[in-house]
Amino acid sequence: MLPTRRRAYRRDADGHPVLDQVMVSIDLSDVHFSRPHESTWPMRRQPRSMRLSGARDAM
Repeated sequence: MLPTRRRAYRRDADGHPVLDQVMVSIDLSDVHFSRPHESTWPMRRQPRSMRLSGARDAM
């Protein structure tokens, strides 16, 4: 299940939503899911220490 309709309403002084004042409206439709290609999943990243040492050497 995927929520397809989301709303964020303004709130009054007591914290209750004011339903006729929508601040944000998100509607999703025609959503499709697929498996990632084998060559990109799982994405492998270099350890943080290797990334940082490379950045220092470039300076």
